[in-house]
Amino acid sequence: MELILVRHGKPITESKGILDAKGFSNCLKKYECSEIDPKSFPCNALLVLIENSYIVSSELPRALHSANIAIRNNATADKKSIQRFSSLNEMQLPNVNLPFKLAISMWLTINRLLWFVGFSRNVESYRCAKQRADQMAKELISLCEQHKSVVVFGHGLMNCYIKKSLIKRGWKTTIKLNGAGYWSFTKLTS
Repeated sequence: MELILVRHGKPITESKGILDAKGFSNCLKKYECSEIDPKSFPCNALLVLIENSYIVSSELPRALHSANIAIRNNATADKKSIQRFSSLNEMQLPNVNLPFKLAISMWLTINRLLWFVGFSRNVESYRCAKQRADQMAKELISLCEQHKSVVVFGHGLMNCYIKKSLIKRGWKTTIKLNGAGYWSFTKLTS
């Protein structure tokens, strides 16, 4: 059995600039709804891996759009509908209302660090998100038992925690490409 965890392609939204807390909140909302930049494509190595695989995706537009782009660019990929799971959606960020402007990268870092230590106002807690990743890993194992090869179009942090859960269950990483960047992927086998 094999499972390929893919991070979505590069979203259309802008990720640079200096914003106040409200501006950052608006930026997050746009990112959640964003599709993939028309110039962003998966590498050939990923296109080969998705051949004859069962394809699943997070419900967020950037992941679904990535799955559709990959399928369209692979003539032999299974053209069945993509199975969607809200449990694959990215681990959300809280938004701390600080009284000054920061670069988007700083807002991301501050909010993610606060989330890791327990601040989760209006979003799923870190503990609950890890439990969701563990449950999703079990679901993906079940899909692998049915389909032998499953490709998951998801998100950086959620994929990371699913991978950790799979490794705890004895799965091995056999291929990792492009680090944690857009269109990066990890292939695991059992």
